[in-house]
Amino acid sequence: MILTRRIHLLLSQHTRGVLSLPALLLVAGLLGAFAPARSAFGEIAFTTDRDGNREVYVMNADGSAQANLTNNAVGNDSLPVWSPDGQKLAFASDRDGNAEIYVMNANGSAQMNLTNNPAFDSEPAWSRDSTKLAFESERDGNREIYVMSADGSAPTNLTSNPAGEGEPAWSPDGTKLAFASDRDGNFEIYVMNADGSAQTNLTNNPAFDFEPDWRPLPRPIGTTFGPPNSANPSGTAAEPVNTAIRDYFFQSTDLTLPGRGLPVIFIRTYNSLDVWSHGSGAGRRG
Repeated sequence: MILTRRIHLLLSQHTRGVLSLPALLLVAGLLGAFAPARSAFGEIAFTTDRDGNREVYVMNADGSAQANLTNNAVGNDSLPVWSPDGQKLAFASDRDGNAEIYVMNANGSAQMNLTNNPAFDSEPAWSRDSTKLAFESERDGNREIYVMSADGSAPTNLTSNPAGEGEPAWSPDGTKLAFASDRDGNFEIYVMNADGSAQTNLTNNPAFDFEPDWRPLPRPIGTTFGPPNSANPSGTAAEPVNTAIRDYFFQSTDLTLPGRGLPVIFIRTYNSLDVWSHGSGAGRRG
């Protein structure tokens, strides 16, 4: 309750033009630091200060088996985000003296500093294929949206703007990033391609707009649309792109649905085959 009142106070100061950009983004950090993140397998990661400092915990969906994953007495760990394959958690930590992006295995092992930069780095966001992380950084003197490989290599500034940008969010198909920016004098929701091109103001409103979040595409797991040959008349085999994840794995082809020009995504369970047209937002019967 005290935290909520403090956030409301900061926001009211913003409306009077009192609050600076760093303080505004601090508000977003305060809100996000305690937001739970759910894995693909039902476990919930969350931030808690029950041990005297902020730690990343995990628990089952019913609240049982709560466990400290970061278990770090130095500094604070927060903002946990599951990789889409459910194998890793990215999080923010100041254990090295400033905010950095870390990653660890789902059981808390192999905690590693990915950004390793003296500037502020926070708000990690996984790409759909778990190979990249978008994040916000002040390493160029102002807050920008960066992207890097999941191992921390090849950090790249996507926004390259003198204003403040933050809160990156990947689109479900992985081709775009939404983010918040005050480049037009107040915070607006922008979108850009995954390579940083075509940055566009979506909200274009004098009010304060922030914290974008994409609605997920429908998931066809459990719905059978027919055998592969019905969407793949040539009989070309699909190429596996992921290893087995619980009871299903993913395959894709370079083929397109007849007359639609959309690449086909196969989601194959051990007992059936689902066909999903990438980018359409709807299943297509083969």
